Amino acid sequence: MQIVELPLARAFSDDGTNWQLQVLSERPSHTWRSDNHSDTIQQFFNFGRWHVEKGIYRVPANPLFDLSYMHECCKALIEQIQNNIAKLPFKLKDHFEYWALDAQDQPIALLATDFAKNNLDTLDIQTWKINQSIDPVFHSRHLEAFLTDNNSPAKNHAELLGKIVSKQIDSYGWFRRHKNGGGESINKYHGNLTAEDFPVFDIKLTWQNKHIEQAIRDYIHWNSARLLTLQHLNSTQRSQLEQKALDSALALEQHFRLYPEIVNPKLIEQARVEARLRQVAKTT
Repeated sequence: MQIVELPLARAFSDDGTNWQLQVLSERPSHTWRSDNHSDTIQQFFNFGRWHVEKGIYRVPANPLFDLSYMHECCKALIEQIQNNIAKLPFKLKDHFEYWALDAQDQPIALLATDFAKNNLDTLDIQTWKINQSIDPVFHSRHLEAFLTDNNSPAKNHAELLGKIVSKQIDSYGWFRRHKNGGGESINKYHGNLTAEDFPVFDIKLTWQNKHIEQAIRDYIHWNSARLLTLQHLNSTQRSQLEQKALDSALALEQHFRLYPEIVNPKLIEQARVEARLRQVAKTT
């Protein structure tokens, strides 16, 4: 996630092109107008979106807000995005990682990250899930084989793999990742870990069931265009993902601006051309 912040506004983007704009604003603690001077609540509110090419859109017209003030805040925020967009991807600041661990205190899957230690106690995530809003949805032929072996009916593959992975979770732990890749246990319930202990693609690759192990690799293949945004990959790992991401041209076109490095520029450009042709075909 890329973030641009000002004192009174901030913006988020997961692709470097579409940005969710938020403005710090006050509103009465009630929604009805009255003569009473009630206490106000100050918080960030969504205020439209901004696209690199299309500009600002989806701006609300809620009379409870000072829209003139919010427009001015967003104007300054958009200018800040434009001044920094050539620097994408921004250097990673989320050095605290929340991992699901097995019975041997070894990482199974990454569940969350954060940049501030004082935020860690507020998180409550107990399962690993695949984002089901991504098109195309995740599907694995190896999960089909797993279901057949267990005489189970066909199921949502994203939901099923999430449940299989989550069943292996024995505990959870926050780790502060260091430049050498190692992790220092924050809550001290778990030992410190080396760089080799952490799965490179944020989920472990070795599983006892061969169908599940292959399904995890299917997941990485399906998610490769997004995994290329990871900033700790070496050239060999990045090259492997780039090859897989050719099968996800549209996702690659969406996220390539956040790739910290491209090993095979010709392959990436080939996939981007395919994506643009497919986008044009959708509109004709």
